[in-house]
Amino acid sequence: MHRRTVLLGTGVTVSALLAGCASEDGDGADDIEDETDDTEVGSDDETDDENGDDEDEDTDDEDEDETEESDGEDGLEERIEEGPPIEGLVIEEHELVEDDLSGSVEGLIVNESGEDVRSVRVGIVFHDADGERIDEATTSTSELADEEEWSFSVMTLEEGIASYAIGVIEAEPVERSPL
Repeated sequence: MHRRTVLLGTGVTVSALLAGCASEDGDGADDIEDETDDTEVGSDDETDDENGDDEDEDTDDEDEDETEESDGEDGLEERIEEGPPIEGLVIEEHELVEDDLSGSVEGLIVNESGEDVRSVRVGIVFHDADGERIDEATTSTSELADEEEWSFSVMTLEEGIASYAIGVIEAEPVERSPL
């Protein structure tokens, strides 16, 4: 915001100086000074208008960032609801385990897809008694061979967990060369 003000003021001043240098009469310096003063006043007025707009734009940008973050959070729950990206990645078991300092979801995934997969990511969204999201977390493993099992644990430090949503949110088939 201030950068625009400085750039605008600098651009106007340079224009005024160049216009003064180009004048044919000897009073060019006085004209420059007068033009600069008038222009700066005009610039301040324009800058105030722009600052008002810029503040709104900055606020909009911040709102968009917050929305993107919210979309990201909502996105995890939506991705969980969509189901696994590769059929056959099954979460066999999962349970909430709580102690005095934290809670965690421990579970077991079995790859029944018929192929090796990589970048398997499990997402968990933790909810309170009102169903409000209080935390979310993910964990991943680099590769999970066909018929292999993977035990995982995802921890949160939030208190008051009443329920959670869990699902495989990411996985890619391992492409092997035909050799």
